[in-house]
Amino acid sequence: MLSLFLPESFIGKIRKIIAPFPEDINKYLSSDKSLIDIGAGNGYLLSLIHVTKRISAVEPWGRKRAYLNKKFSGIKTHENIENLREKFDVVTAIDVLHHIKNKREHFIDKLMSLTKESGILIIMDMRKDLIFHKYFNRIHDFFSTFSLINEMDDRELLEILSKNGFEIKKHLRFEVGPYAHYYITAQKIR
Repeated sequence: MLSLFLPESFIGKIRKIIAPFPEDINKYLSSDKSLIDIGAGNGYLLSLIHVTKRISAVEPWGRKRAYLNKKFSGIKTHENIENLREKFDVVTAIDVLHHIKNKREHFIDKLMSLTKESGILIIMDMRKDLIFHKYFNRIHDFFSTFSLINEMDDRELLEILSKNGFEIKKHLRFEVGPYAHYYITAQKIR
């Protein structure tokens, strides 16, 4: 895996180029709001936050959790989402869904349950509708994480969110070079 050989700071710089975050997440935050980033990795999303200090992160890799704790003072890190009971004002999962092969429905249910009433759930992930981009993403992920990926269609995700009390606030599809992503912002209304 490339991340074993490259510094986390370099990976973060590359990440900002190949999968830029399409909006200012701070507009959903204030000093009294909480955020949890699921699959925080090298802290790319967390580096964009400057409004709240109530930040948590879930990262299964111990080395990356240690990096996050060192880079972001006061952050609470967790190894997985299963034991989390707290609810958050903003829940993010950036480029995580394609890594979830088993129990994806359970994972999405957990994301929704972590979101407070009127809270925001933000999901960005790889698209599967563009053949070249799809296979380029798969090759990239194989060499960077040694895992085979399983993209989820954004229309399927939109339907799940809508059926479970979330109002879709933003839905984008975009490409940056050979990388293609979708971006969904949804608010929990019930």
